Parts: sequence; C-alpha cells; structure tokens
Amino acid sequence: MSTCQAEKEVFGVDHAVIGGEYFETYNFPRRFILNIQHHHQFSDLPEDIPPQVFEDIRILNFIDLGVGCYFSINREIKFKEFKTLAKLRFNLEESRAESLLETLPYYTNSLYEVLNYKNYSLTPYSKSIKTREEKLKETFKTLEEKKKNEETLINFYRNELIRVTREKEALIEETEVLKKKLKESSILDPLTGLYNEDYFLKRLKEELLRAKRYKRVLSILLMEIDNFSQIVELYGLEEEEKLLHFLAQELHKNLRRVDILVKLSKPEHFAIILPETSLSGAMVVARRILKITDEVFYRSFNKSFPSYIVILSYDPSQLDPKIDPKIEGILTTLKKGLELLKLRGQKRILTFLIDKELES
Repeated sequence: MSTCQAEKEVFGVDHAVIGGEYFETYNFPRRFILNIQHHHQFSDLPEDIPPQVFEDIRILNFIDLGVGCYFSINREIKFKEFKTLAKLRFNLEESRAESLLETLPYYTNSLYEVLNYKNYSLTPYSKSIKTREEKLKETFKTLEEKKKNEETLINFYRNELIRVTREKEALIEETEVLKKKLKESSILDPLTGLYNEDYFLKRLKEELLRAKRYKRVLSILLMEIDNFSQIVELYGLEEEEKLLHFLAQELHKNLRRVDILVKLSKPEHFAIILPETSLSGAMVVARRILKITDEVFYRSFNKSFPSYIVILSYDPSQLDPKIDPKIEGILTTLKKGLELLKLRGQKRILTFLIDKELES
C-alpha cells in the first residue's frame, strides 16, 4: 500500500489534495496547484489535464521514483521503476539513469549542510547497494558459521548419544552379569561355594515331586562332623574355614554331576540329594563320603573327628500316589537319626525308608 492510499484509508484524503487546496488558498498559479494535486497520479490522470501539466507531472513522477530509491522501504522496486520510466519516457539508457540517480545525494547533502542536517546525509545509491550487499554477505557468513557450529554441535551430541548408548548397553550387560552373580550368590554358601540351605530346601521339594511324578527312587543324606567346635578352639577360625573349603572340594569331586551337595547353616552339617539312587546305592556313596572326610581331617590335623551319616530313601512306588512327602517330616527324621547315631556310638551310618508309617 502506497503512502497516499494509506492516508486515504485513515483520513479520507491524501497529502496531495490537501497541499493543492492549501496553495490554492494563497492564489498560487493553477499549473503549480495541479502539479501538487496530481504528482502521485501519473498513471491515472484526469483527461482534462493540460499538456504542460502532464509533462510536469511526468517529471515529478520520475523525481518521486528517484527520491523513493533513497527513502522508500521498497527501494528495489522504486529503483526498477525509475530505470523503466527513464527508458520509456526519457529514452535514457540504464547506465545513464543510474548516473543520474547518483547525483541526487550531491544536491541533497548540500541543502542538508545549509540546514545543518549533516546527520541525515544521503549515501549514493550504488554505494548503499554495495554496503547492503556487504552486510548481506556478512550475514550469510555469520549464518554459515552458525550453521557450521550447529552441525558441529549436532555431531557432538550425536557422538555423545552413541557413546551413552554404548555405555547403557555395557551397563545393561554388566547388570545382567551382576544379576546372575547375585542369583548364584543367593543360592551358594560363600565359604565353600556349595549350595546353601535355602536352595537345599527348594531343590528337595522339587526333587521329591519329580521322583513321585516319574516314580523314581530318591535318597537324601545328612552328615554331621562330631566335636566340630573343637577345631576353632584348638586351631582357630581360619583353620576351620580352610578345612571346610577343602572338604567341600573333595566331596564335590567324588559325586555325580546330578547330585546336589549342600553346606547347611551349621558348620558341621552337610547334605546330599541323590536323584534316582536307591538305598543300596546311597550306602555306597555314604561310605565313600565318610572315608574322604576321615582322610581330610587326618591330613589336616593328624587327628580323627568322627562323622555320622543318616540316609533317607524315598521310593514312590511303595507309597500312596495321592499323598505328597512332607519335607518337615523328612528333615525331622534325618536330625533324629543323627542324634540316635551319636547316642549309640556303635555305627556311623543309619538308614530310613519312607513308608506309609513315616508319611503319616
């Protein structure tokens, strides 16, 4: 929207009309008044405009475009229209029109100097264009640097994301390893590396149910080392721990992979679950265990510490399939068997067979 259009929209009249009326009040020449009134209407002049006024307005319009090249917010458009009008109306080549436009600051600045408006001096159009181009280049350069910095930043964060992702994957893997170790440690005795009592109770229940389901014989051994507390009193806690660790290794080496060797909470107690092992087979294992235990103690302290083993054999084919074996009853029987062995002091192995009487 042009200045005149904006004035008409806001005030209902533009400055050209008011200017013409103002000068008409003071009896200025008619030609001058018409020039004032129509100097913005070169493309839309009334038909009754005198030829002399038409020429005046054509020149005024040309001057207006030239001034607009310096003062208008649409300088590029004004510059293009100025060169077009120079060629069309005055037969001026583009270079000549540009040279003509360059002279305007010379005359204007002289007037500004007289009026002490030096701060408002005009810059030749070509120089202002060059300055603007340089500013644009500088802006583009700044934008390119900003883009480069942003790309560098993006690459940095991309690499950081890759690094963090790898660290996350490594942490997940490490966490899984720790979970596995924690799970293992939760079922293992820390001193001997054998299964602990909680795991023994869990596996005993599972193995009993499996034996019942598939009608397979299962045997359980409970061993106690008598007078075990004397080891700490005579040789110290460190020697006791060394002995237990060594004994656990020796016992483990002499059992099958399917056998479950357990270190119970009391230091003198060991338990063994023997899947698919009859009472006679369990007797063979018990004798071997006693022999190994005696050898380990004698080798360590040159002294005997008697050991006792109670064997409890579970044969589901001899029992009511509707009744599950009770773990509490089995453990109670094993412990009472140890007490009986130590009390009598005659034999070192005692056997039980789970029958209907024991089940009840």
